[in-house]
This record gives sequence, structure tokens and C-alpha cells, in this order.
Amino acid sequence: MIARLEEIAEIIQAGEVGLEESVALYEEGKEIARQCSERLAAAQKRIETVSPDLFMPQPDDDQDGNEDAESLFAQR
Repeated sequence: MIARLEEIAEIIQAGEVGLEESVALYEEGKEIARQCSERLAAAQKRIETVSPDLFMPQPDDDQDGNEDAESLFAQR
């Protein structure tokens, strides 16, 4: 899945496909990203069941336990 998502990004960024194909690829990539997110959330729930202390919110996390995009980029 990740390999296909990377391939889609490269194709779109290269700018060598038309608008219709770019939109179709974008939609495919968005669906793959959604599926990955669902799988990640399911895996996290399984891990939380086994080791709930691994996912304690950090002081700089927002209310739902996820960092906002700005703080993620600021750390890099």
C-alpha cells in the first residue's frame, strides 16, 4: 500500500499526466491513505489493550491525543 502511495505521489509530482488522470490518482491515493489510517488505528487499539501505558498523551498533545500538524513539522 505504501509503495503504491509513493508511486502515485511521484507520478503526480512529475506532472506528466493529464488533469483527469491526476484527479483519479489523487482519489486513489486518498483512499489508500484512509485505509492505512484505519489499519493504524486498529493496531493502536490492539496495542492499547495489551499495554495501555504506551499511549499516554504527552503534555504538548492536543485533547484527542494527537499532535497538530504544526507541532509535528516544528519538531523536524
